[in-house]
Amino acid sequence: LDGIGVIIISDLGFTNSTVLKIVFTGHKNWVLCIAWSPDGKHLVSGDKTGHVYMWDPQNGKTDGSTFNVCISLISFSS
Repeated sequence: LDGIGVIIISDLGFTNSTVLKIVFTGHKNWVLCIAWSPDGKHLVSGDKTGHVYMWDPQNGKTDGSTFNVCISLISFSS
């Protein structure tokens, strides 16, 4: 992984080891923001080119939903 367009979720825990949980790949540019849905069933991310992806955190895959907008902040409403 080159680090560009990659989201890595890990469990830092309280030990000296880091446990990798899941890696999301698909963005073509730097990821600027991410947000978890209130129910934890979705992760949304936005990159420098304005692409927004919705991810399934269980398998690390996008559900195919992409949007092309000017983005600097993402949040969910409950």
